[in-house]
Amino acid sequence: MHSFLLLLSLLVTNEFHLVLTANEINKLQVNVTPQCPVTTDNHGSNSPDCGPVIRAAIATCKQRQKQRQLKSRSSEFQECKVTLQPGVYRVACPMGGGEIIDNNGSSAAVDLSNASLITFGGLNETNPAIIEVDYVNGGCPGIVAAHANNITIENIILDTARLPFTYGTITSVLFNTDEVVIATDEPSHLYWNTTRYSWLNNFFSEGALGGFSSSVWSNETGSITLKYNVSNPQRLNYKKGDKVLIKHFINMRSWGVYGWMVSGHFTLENVKLLSCAGMGLRCDFCVGNFNIFNSAVTAGPGRSMSSTADGIHAMHHTGNLVLRNTLVSNTGDDCFNVHGNFIILSDISNDRMSATYIDETGPGWITGAPTYLVGDTVKFFSRLSLQQIGLTNTLTGATGGFGANATVSFSQPIPEEVKRYDMFLSYSRISSLDVEQCTFRPGGRGLVISAENVRIVNNSFEDLQHSNVLFLNGGCGAYEDYTEGPFSTNIIIEQNTFTNNFGSIAEPTQGKAVIELTGCRPMGECKVSEPNNAYGPTPRDIPYLVPENYSKILRIVNVSLSSYQNITHLGYFHNCTESELSPLQGVIMGLYSKSSKKLLGTADQYDSCDKGWRISPLTRTGAQGNETEYILAHWYSSGEWDTIQSEGYHQFVPYNSNNSLPNSLSAMNFSIYPKSGVPLILITDGDVGNTNSYFYPDCEAGGSTVPPVIPHEGDSGPGRITEPGIPVVGSTIYSNLSIVNNFFNGTYTHAILVGATAGINIDNNNVYMSSKTNTSFSIYSSIGYSISAIDEGNMCFHDNTKTPCLTGNSSLKEIN
Repeated sequence: MHSFLLLLSLLVTNEFHLVLTANEINKLQVNVTPQCPVTTDNHGSNSPDCGPVIRAAIATCKQRQKQRQLKSRSSEFQECKVTLQPGVYRVACPMGGGEIIDNNGSSAAVDLSNASLITFGGLNETNPAIIEVDYVNGGCPGIVAAHANNITIENIILDTARLPFTYGTITSVLFNTDEVVIATDEPSHLYWNTTRYSWLNNFFSEGALGGFSSSVWSNETGSITLKYNVSNPQRLNYKKGDKVLIKHFINMRSWGVYGWMVSGHFTLENVKLLSCAGMGLRCDFCVGNFNIFNSAVTAGPGRSMSSTADGIHAMHHTGNLVLRNTLVSNTGDDCFNVHGNFIILSDISNDRMSATYIDETGPGWITGAPTYLVGDTVKFFSRLSLQQIGLTNTLTGATGGFGANATVSFSQPIPEEVKRYDMFLSYSRISSLDVEQCTFRPGGRGLVISAENVRIVNNSFEDLQHSNVLFLNGGCGAYEDYTEGPFSTNIIIEQNTFTNNFGSIAEPTQGKAVIELTGCRPMGECKVSEPNNAYGPTPRDIPYLVPENYSKILRIVNVSLSSYQNITHLGYFHNCTESELSPLQGVIMGLYSKSSKKLLGTADQYDSCDKGWRISPLTRTGAQGNETEYILAHWYSSGEWDTIQSEGYHQFVPYNSNNSLPNSLSAMNFSIYPKSGVPLILITDGDVGNTNSYFYPDCEAGGSTVPPVIPHEGDSGPGRITEPGIPVVGSTIYSNLSIVNNFFNGTYTHAILVGATAGINIDNNNVYMSSKTNTSFSIYSSIGYSISAIDEGNMCFHDNTKTPCLTGNSSLKEIN
């Protein structure tokens, strides 16, 4: 084979040297030697930026590929390899990059976008390169490959120069807490400089320590002194010796390694991520093989956190996702998640060829996601039953935005049975999953899976405090399932070890078992009607009892009108068709301006009854003006409020009143209850149309209610669907499940809980539980299994006493 040697020395600065070696036509090699040492002054903040030399090496690799392509007259690129010699490479986030992903990689510390057949990394497994991403300019992703194909990243340790969190011990608290001193546990990575790192002002945990007026860093002691000029009673809870962990980022998209629309393969081999702001290893809208081999997402020595969000995450992946011999631990959220997302329709055109949809926002979402799904095969599903409706269709167009601006169109009419707030899912973007010889430790949940052809074999799940293997799909959004799909099929879970001591937290559709399969359907069904010209949160036909001891609480909800209209009455729900006597005493309803928070009018207990609503005329206390944004308030002095739920959320604050409402809400410290609004309405003297916050139309009878869209801490844009839900029953959504030869040891409600599944094989598992109060296995709303075969084929011990694994479950009904 013809070969030659080309040596190129590129002087970037006095500190950087780049050597390019190409020794054969089938192989290109670019070697980068670290001559940019990390300095110790100011904990490395004056270290040179290694970014230019790395970017130059990647650019040279791409250039030489093109030259080789021309010389060989080939239509294909040749592989090129960029090798970083052993050492530490500190790379600053680009100016203007911020904590965003712009889908082309230019905001990243290391950019492999628009690359093909490139391997990037350290010398070998025993001599890796260490990349420290410096979160100046607001932070940035570490390594990004966008619109690339056949990319390998290997032999890299990825860390942050300044950690996205602060941890240490409080060494001093002044009596009035005007000053708090924190001795950091790792000063070399916790250098405190709010000018260099403005995000240090964010306190997403230990919030009472935020809001400082000034701060001082001590190089000598590695301590931070926070000084305050505004009091906060919650700071009085801190004392000398307390350990603190302050998260400055939640999931801010300064992710570790990120692939966007990578095709062919995206392979991470011997990649160890010690820290990042957001998710650790992620690939979205990728096609082909997403491989993670011999890698880790784990905290650095002495640290309590690695990624501040999920460790590994893949969304709308098409193809195979493979994990081998990989450790995930100390994550700020789930260890692993693979999924697509259901898109919830908000209105359907008259010809049923198009619809509007709810465009969710937040760090884990891709705004305008359907715009990347155009051309995909899609299926429609009921949000209430989670069953497919009608035939498959094709998504032919989509726009991003909110309200009426978010649109989708299809090649065939949307089935007549599809109602507002039902949903569709791309079935062109389905991932398989193969996980073997991996270890998962806390963090959050273990494996959260929405995939087909799932294989989980010979792994270790250690001390996770939540579900270890979770299949949770449906239409409830951020309340529990995050509107994730598809419904998994062909699932093998074999030869794994689960050692757990569960906490006490168990949500309605998760947290009850080590291995769980369930679906979440919204609780709200469109039934309850309202008086004419009434506007407020959409009511749900779900009983909601507010006990006596919850009186003397001021509750508020937001209401928006599409145009100005005169408001004449206020109302609250209690089934007054059954009794004209109100169970509540001292009721006051209030109308406030949303902009000024000032009281505009009040209404007393009730004047009339209409369809279960207690209605009373509005008495003006302030001019309404031409406003369209209002706050409705409700307060009562005593009684038990037997009412219903409504969409969205509400805010509340304890309030002692002499039967009067405050003139302003501005100074009141409200808390948020995210799982339900309050059934309050205003009534106008004319029809003003739709009134919810984002102008979504009313629900359709027999369908689900309007899902609430709620911003979460750290979200931008309108927010996420967050709707209370319950497990789906009466139908199946998963199929072909095999759980065989696994070992369980711990304290939890159940080892295995299976719902809504067709075809179940549970055999030769050994279960040791420390509780006698529950059966080891629980199955509901499923078909294709044998109670006797499961009891005979598995060994279950409760406090060392052998017990039936399945018999005795009161909800069990065998259906073969």
